[in-house]
Amino acid sequence: MKRQTLLMAFEELWPILLKISPASPIWRQIRIPAGYFSVLEGVYDEDVLTEWAQKHQRTWWEVTWAFPDYPSEPILQQCRYVADSFSDAVRLKPQLVISYHSLETLTAPDMELFEDLEFGYSERMKRTPELSAAKTEARA
Repeated sequence: MKRQTLLMAFEELWPILLKISPASPIWRQIRIPAGYFSVLEGVYDEDVLTEWAQKHQRTWWEVTWAFPDYPSEPILQQCRYVADSFSDAVRLKPQLVISYHSLETLTAPDMELFEDLEFGYSERMKRTPELSAAKTEARA
């Protein structure tokens, strides 16, 4: 069985979590307060989950997927909070691949950081020499 670990925005992760059984160990990993969530009963309080989800908007998570050897859907194996911002997440977990769909949640400054990481700062400056000149002039 192959595995892949990705950096994911909470906005992408949340709909996936809601499709998982309340008895799954994933719910314990993400640390929903025990008083609001009963794994033994296999139920959860919808209002509490909504409030918890709102508190985690714009956060980033390390998510590990397992891919069975036979044709099947990937299995969510692990889910860990990483950081409150994209910049902190990539600083703390630079080795992780960023989920393609999570890129849709990036703001302009975060997208610029992603481009710097993806292409390297020097490569980016080579592609846009007028931008490089403008930044040099602005610093002077």
